[in-house]
Amino acid sequence: AEILLRRWKKGVSEYSSLIFVNNKSGIQNLDGLKGKVVIFEDPGSTSSYYLPASALLSKGYTLHHIKSPGEPVPADAIGYIFGNDISKSSDEISISAWVYRGTADAGALSSVNWDDPKDMPVTIKPSLSIIWESHPVPRSLMLVRPDMPSELKDQIKTVLSSAHETDKGKKVLKSYKKTKRFDHLTPSALEAIELSKPLLRIVEDQL
Repeated sequence: AEILLRRWKKGVSEYSSLIFVNNKSGIQNLDGLKGKVVIFEDPGSTSSYYLPASALLSKGYTLHHIKSPGEPVPADAIGYIFGNDISKSSDEISISAWVYRGTADAGALSSVNWDDPKDMPVTIKPSLSIIWESHPVPRSLMLVRPDMPSELKDQIKTVLSSAHETDKGKKVLKSYKKTKRFDHLTPSALEAIELSKPLLRIVEDQL
């Protein structure tokens, strides 16, 4: 696929991935996760699986998949479990709650989730701390097939990149998962994508 534009999903152009822990855990850095368990959202999540998992693997850590929170983890490895291994109705707030309650030792979320009270309630946030954060990456991308005619691609770019300039366009964008606008990728966004590619391949190759 070919990247056409960047989408400001739910009003956000970029975000980062976070690994956080309960303050009572005594874990202060990634080394402290050895023998412990991290909760990822699901195998298709960029911010709550691919980015944190690839970062851990690229730093030389061994990841060990478990199916339940009580399953033992090798002392020299970092255990990981997906939210839907614990509950079919798992979501971002579930990950926050599980780390808070000690069901897992750490969790992975996006910076957007961390700042959203619906995903990270203000009643438990002070009890949690971030121990790792990724580089920012584009929140969402608009992709097209590579053999699409150039004229059609240009038309799509024109329509989408100017939609936020009219009331009618804003209404349509908002109906699509509260999109704020579409714009062209900045040099830093393109660099972030290139930096992420080899990391994502690490996950595909090793897990």
